[in-house]
Amino acid sequence: MIPAITAYRTDGFPIASVASIKRGVYHEQISRWRDFFPEESFLFLRSDMLSSSPGEALGRIFDFLDLPAMEPPPDTRRNVGRWSDVPEKTIEMLAQYFEEPNRHLTEVLGPDFNFNERPGPLLRQRFGDKSSR
Repeated sequence: MIPAITAYRTDGFPIASVASIKRGVYHEQISRWRDFFPEESFLFLRSDMLSSSPGEALGRIFDFLDLPAMEPPPDTRRNVGRWSDVPEKTIEMLAQYFEEPNRHLTEVLGPDFNFNERPGPLLRQRFGDKSSR
């Protein structure tokens, strides 16, 4: 069952909808894609790699696509959301909801994609860490 979300952004929109939560069950989507495309068609990178190591991430992407390497552009962030504080209860509820899907994702993609290892910090990073304010 998908949890009810009670946290909202400052503009009044919910942080997550049922549809966005369901889209977060990545192993189901990946399994469907693998029914139609060979394994060598995929490159999976963690999204946090794009912000923490953009040069390395782009290098892996260009290599995968067999494109010449290039330097990444200067770090210019766009569409950066400003999130309200998310209640700890919501973070715990999402971490609990995604525990089983994340276990399956780790089985499908390997240990680099073990989001159960530290779900609270990942959710706080995504929705805003109260301790950093």
